[in-house]
Amino acid sequence: SRSTSSTSKLTKGNGTVDEEVAKRHWQAMVQQGLRNYACKNPEVFRRRARRGVPMEYRWQAWKAALGLEERMQPGLYQEYVQADNQWTRLIEIDMPRTFPDIEFFDKEQQYSLLRILKAFANFDPEVGYCQGMN
Repeated sequence: SRSTSSTSKLTKGNGTVDEEVAKRHWQAMVQQGLRNYACKNPEVFRRRARRGVPMEYRWQAWKAALGLEERMQPGLYQEYVQADNQWTRLIEIDMPRTFPDIEFFDKEQQYSLLRILKAFANFDPEVGYCQGMN
């Protein structure tokens, strides 16, 4: 049923009419290319983002808002992961101590965290690594 309040939303199925309109807007923006749309219509993009981005478009919206694709440097992470640094041995020593009682955090998970910490230490050598990072 309709309400006289201008802020109320009409329900339709599992969502509201406002949600359906928002989804159509975001779908149209995605089809144009979100980054392109955000650059050409920054105020509209920001307004729609503040009102809420439908779940299925959130990752794309974040990438567009941050200009992620322009910042990407393919292969850089692999370089950082492969290069040893002054903290590599300390990270290796700390890994088995990280969440020892959590079954899910097995050797594979430990190795994933080791790669991330090693890459970060190479990315920002001034910060490097400290035990609290894991």
